[in-house]
Amino acid sequence: MQILVVDDDPVSLTVLTLAVKRLGHEPVCASDGTEALELYRTLRPRIVISDWCMPIMSGVELCRNIRAEADIEQPYFMLVTTLSAREDTLEGFRAGTDDYLAKPVDAEILASRMRVAERAVSALGVKSERALRQIVETCQSVVGHEHPALLESLHALSEIYVEQNAFAKARAFLRRQLAIAEKNGDESTVAKMKKSLADVNAREEASAIAEPRVARG
Repeated sequence: MQILVVDDDPVSLTVLTLAVKRLGHEPVCASDGTEALELYRTLRPRIVISDWCMPIMSGVELCRNIRAEADIEQPYFMLVTTLSAREDTLEGFRAGTDDYLAKPVDAEILASRMRVAERAVSALGVKSERALRQIVETCQSVVGHEHPALLESLHALSEIYVEQNAFAKARAFLRRQLAIAEKNGDESTVAKMKKSLADVNAREEASAIAEPRVARG
C-alpha cells in the first residue's frame, strides 16, 4: 500500500520511511505540508503519516486541506507529534486526524497503528466501491457514457482494485467498460479505457518487481 510520509526533519523522515518500508508498504516522502498536499492530489495515497510542527504548512493544516478535498474515499491520517496537551489533541481531531503517534516513533506501536489503519481503509474501500458502482450504473443508464462523472468513477474504481492488488479484477472491470464503449462508438472512452488497462499492467509489473525487495528488507 502507498503511504505518504511527511516530516521536515531529514533524520525523522528517514527513520519513519524505513519503518514503513519494513512493514511491507511503499512510502512516498515529502519534506513539508505544501509538497505533501501536491503529492496527495496526484497519488491519492490511502494512508498519510505527517509530523505536526512543520514550517510553511503544519501537519494539522495539511489534514484540514486534505479533508476539504471532495473525495469519496478519504485517507487515514496519522499525526506524529511531541505535543500532548489536551487542547493540542482536540485541535488535531477537529482538523480530521484519525490517530496520533508520539515522537520518537516506536516501531512496534507504529506496526499496531498501521494494522488499525489498514482495517479502516479496507472497510472504506468496500463502501467506496459500492458507491462508485452505483454512480457508474446511473451514468450509463441515465446521463450517457460520455458524462465526466462516469469517466472519473471508472478510473476511481480501477484505482481501488489496484490498491488492493486485485489487478485481474481491475483488468476485467476495465475490459467490460471498454467493450461497452466500443459497442456505443464512444471513441473518447475507448481511448481512456485502453490507457487505464496499460497503466494497470504497468503497475502490476512494478509491484511484482518490488515484492522481492520488500522481502529482502
